Formats: sequence, structure tokens, C-alpha cells
Amino acid sequence: ELLAAVHIPLVPDRQVRFRKIGTRRALAIAKVLVAVAWRPGEAPDGPAPWQDVRVALGSVAARPIRVPRTESVLEGRVPDAATAEEAARTIMGEISPIDDVRSTAAYRRTVTGRVLRRIILDATS
Repeated sequence: ELLAAVHIPLVPDRQVRFRKIGTRRALAIAKVLVAVAWRPGEAPDGPAPWQDVRVALGSVAARPIRVPRTESVLEGRVPDAATAEEAARTIMGEISPIDDVRSTAAYRRTVTGRVLRRIILDATS
């Protein structure tokens, strides 16, 4: 069998951020991958809370994973410094990273939390 195409429907108004951490840009193998997607909610007088939040990770487990506890921390919240800190702590406690020749589990746990925090804070600017 040959897979000729993959069609992924886009959700209207969905925001997506992705970060790859690796040894160098040209190397396809990553140490940590973090993808975050959300839809901005209604906010008449301030920053919009996040809705329909999805957080996916690659290279931290044997296969790509989602982190439901971290998603629930972000769901309905405004992306601010307090939310970023809580989400980073949650994701670091939620994952059990692999230890391999590319990186240690401790490195992956720390970097995953820091990358998620940065994605959240960057989304506010």
C-alpha cells in the first residue's frame, strides 16, 4: 500500500504553535517537540481565554503523546504568566520521558516545561 495524501481539516480561528528542540536545525531527529493548539474564546474587555486546547509532544515518549492534565490547566484560562507557570509544572509532572542517546529523561522533562511556558507567554504578545 502507498499513502498518497493526507487531508487534515482546519478548524476555523484555531491558533497553533510548534517548537522543535534538537542538536542542530539540519538534523531531523528532535530531542523534544511541543505543539499547542487552541481557539481564542470571547473576551469583551481583555485577553481571550483559550478554548479547545490541545497539547501534543514528540520525542519524549516511545510515540507522540497528548497531555490531558496540562490541557485541562489551559482550558478556559487566559494565557498569562501564572497560567504559563502552572501549565509548565503540570506538564513536567505529567510526562515520563524516555532516556536515550539523544537526551536524558531529566533534560526532556525540564525542556518540555520551559518550551510550553515560552509558547504560552509568546502567545500573549
